[in-house]
Amino acid sequence: MFKQGYIRCACFAILLLHLLGIVNSSAESLEEITPYHLTLDVDYQLTRTGHIGESLTWVISSGGDILLGRNAANELKYTYFNNIQGKEYVCYLEAWSKDRYVRVSNMVAYRVGVDYNGPTITSKPSIVAKVNEEFEEYQMTATNFPTSFSATGLPPGLEVNEFGIIQGTPTTTGKFLVTLQARNGIDTGSATLDLSIVSGDNGGGHLDDFTLSIDENYRITRSAGPATSLTWVVKKNGIQVLGRNALSETHYTYYQNYGGLITIHLESNVGGEYRRVSNIVSYYPGTSVSNLFISSESLASGVLGKPFSPYQITASGNPTSFSASNLPSGLYVDTLGTIRGTPREIGNFPVTIGAANSTGSTSKAITITISSDPLFPPSLETLFSLSLAEDHTVTRTAGETSALTWIIKRNGITVLERNAANELVYRYYASTESDTYTVHLKAWFNGSYVRVSNIVAYNPSSSNTPNQPVIFIPPTWLVSLNKEVVPFQISASNNPTNYSAQPLPPGLNLNTTTGFVSGTPTSAGRTMSLVTASNGSGSTSASLEIIVTAPGNSGISSLYSLAVSDSLVISRSPGTHPQLAWVFTKDGVVVLKRLAHSETHSSYYRNFLPGEYVAYLEAFVEGRTQIVSNSVGYRIGDPNSAPSAPVTPILSSARNVVCTFNKPWVFQLQATGAVTRIDARGLPPGLAISASGLVSGTPTLAGEFRAQIELTFPGGTSSTPMNFHVLAAQAQSGNYSLILKNNFGVVRTTGEEQALQWVVKRDDKVALKRGASDEYEYTYHGNHLEGSYSIHLEAWRDGGYRIVSNIVSYEVAPFQKSAEGRMLLLEHAMGEVSSGLHSFVEPKFNVTKNQEGQLIATYEYTANKDLAAQGLEMIVEYSLDAETWQPASCNRTILGEDDRVEHRLDKLQAGSAPSAMFRLKVQPIPKAQ
Repeated sequence: MFKQGYIRCACFAILLLHLLGIVNSSAESLEEITPYHLTLDVDYQLTRTGHIGESLTWVISSGGDILLGRNAANELKYTYFNNIQGKEYVCYLEAWSKDRYVRVSNMVAYRVGVDYNGPTITSKPSIVAKVNEEFEEYQMTATNFPTSFSATGLPPGLEVNEFGIIQGTPTTTGKFLVTLQARNGIDTGSATLDLSIVSGDNGGGHLDDFTLSIDENYRITRSAGPATSLTWVVKKNGIQVLGRNALSETHYTYYQNYGGLITIHLESNVGGEYRRVSNIVSYYPGTSVSNLFISSESLASGVLGKPFSPYQITASGNPTSFSASNLPSGLYVDTLGTIRGTPREIGNFPVTIGAANSTGSTSKAITITISSDPLFPPSLETLFSLSLAEDHTVTRTAGETSALTWIIKRNGITVLERNAANELVYRYYASTESDTYTVHLKAWFNGSYVRVSNIVAYNPSSSNTPNQPVIFIPPTWLVSLNKEVVPFQISASNNPTNYSAQPLPPGLNLNTTTGFVSGTPTSAGRTMSLVTASNGSGSTSASLEIIVTAPGNSGISSLYSLAVSDSLVISRSPGTHPQLAWVFTKDGVVVLKRLAHSETHSSYYRNFLPGEYVAYLEAFVEGRTQIVSNSVGYRIGDPNSAPSAPVTPILSSARNVVCTFNKPWVFQLQATGAVTRIDARGLPPGLAISASGLVSGTPTLAGEFRAQIELTFPGGTSSTPMNFHVLAAQAQSGNYSLILKNNFGVVRTTGEEQALQWVVKRDDKVALKRGASDEYEYTYHGNHLEGSYSIHLEAWRDGGYRIVSNIVSYEVAPFQKSAEGRMLLLEHAMGEVSSGLHSFVEPKFNVTKNQEGQLIATYEYTANKDLAAQGLEMIVEYSLDAETWQPASCNRTILGEDDRVEHRLDKLQAGSAPSAMFRLKVQPIPKAQ
């Protein structure tokens, strides 16, 4: 499997530019670029396609300099011998065409030892142009499918378009260090273009065809121009020491920079003899030459509380490490030299940035300005003031603003969001020993939610004095081995003046004044750290489990690492992706998909129900939604027992699968954790399983079979039931068959297509279209509404979406409505209840405990008073084992009403059980006979 961070293919981008007519006619033709295709594996080995070619050459470059040209005529594979940690390499093939070497393959790139997913810019690192003459278009190119380009620091008269083409007419001479950026929706790649705008006076050079410029590292760059033969001529102390073909090179560095005056010019065949066709550049090399020069801009800016536009430290000399000191709080520099984060203070900050390689280091002073946005002034956090009473009631100051919302967090994780527009006082009915709760307000300003109050915090079991700090942090923090962490802040109330954290994993350190933990972890494993925050009134401690994960298997599924804590909180490594989402499954069926955005912790809100739970991350990568993390899981058994340890493997595959009698079938079982073997008992006749969990064969008997899947791991074994449905006949349309379960769930035959989707219709109108490429079982969430339902699969074939399965259907009986057609009996988070005379629905109860330890469930809904008066009743029941149900006593509050409806809040009590399940039934009151 290839490592996602290392493979960079630019063929698609180049092809698209040609198809759009963006690349001009002077660029290499597609025929010149595509005869050979390169791939790169995890060990940086290059593999090429194609036949033997006499002039074929491996080309390895770094930072725009060609490091190696090696004959590839008899080699189909090659690994560069001098890979340096952290350095970026670009690789491709060249071949002789007409009078010069041209590129004849795609480009691939890698950074040794760095898991990097952004583009690598491959266009020329330096160029020379003439002032007041039309600029020869410069096309930015990059690997890894860039979607947009930009350039800053261009000289007057030049501009860049969205396709990465720099064009125009320069009006000022000088040397310009232009920052190039390419983005692909995953990350941003940066490089520096050394652009020299010259007068064109070549000091007597014949024909004035070419202009040379030289930089501080003695790299020579030539302007473009016509020539049938072109040669670099190098002289040392007036004596020629080198003549080198320059047709395919736009820049060159003489490798023996010592011993006296060095002069370099270009010669070409003019009238049958070689003549100078450029100006002459000269230099005296020093005895000790520093090849490092920071070229990134001297000014950067950001806005308080808003994500900082990434600032890339760019430098010549192929730096292997970067640094930045005196950054504004909230900003940090990563291992690739990118300054990121969200600034937390305002002002002008003198920052020293640095770059280093094996030859030495260099630094540069820049200024970062952080200002307040008029639309998001710092005063927003003081727009409302919260106070906390001894009974944990929170009172806010009066006032309203758009979408004002209470935010309640438990141990740093959001557990409730509640509208606060009409509430000045609120108390969260939860009390668990050692848990810490925080409350603040957020509101909608200029397109996003922002905090508009202070934060109050409390721990119900704490005996702290009122002014003592209260720590509110998640229970876990997950980071990657040998990768610089995004700094973690120990958050606490009441303005702590000192922090401590012991122990910390090797490589991490704590700023005892600010509470930020930073560094690069050097050892994998789990560390339980005791963190403490102190002020003049005392100190408070809390536990933080720091999990350092080693690099996983290469590929998209290892972009993020997940871990699960004993409290069933899922932690992920930092990072962002388009449409990044948490996915939770219960017993193999997806029960929740939730956008992750910047959230690094999540938990499933109904994980007290018995079953096996698995969590993973999905994101939009390479044109489709894919799994981008490992899977983690846990098992909930008897409600009075503890969940299984996070290290226990959980079967993450679907628990209901469909195959066809007498038709070959293959299905790969998947599991979380370190599984060493997968076995199965009770498979349908004709099927067998390998030790890796591959079920294959040809079913020889139709029917339903309940098998036991056994997972073996270092600590023992676990067993999970799995249902195999073998269809008697092939009732398929377009490769897929569907069966309908008793609860209206649908199970399909296996097979994956990128555009496969479930299609749900209600009364012949499409109610839902949902991706089905990675789902073998699905239950429509709105199937309690009355109507005729049908479900089938569609896929993109022959230029349009086609039905590719049989159609299954069912009926939901209508429910009585008032004569005036008024609203249905109930409205809640799952929709309108219009059926359920003999079946239950599961509304989203908020289940908590009160101060006495009693279990409280609250449920908010709107009821039709007319229908309720006609003889309808609601029954709420609870259960501790999902088998025995009993009524739950109810205290009802009317939040609002008019002549037809009531807005209600029901508060239910179910004793002091550690967990419980609730269900709601709507039924008519029996009439007397």
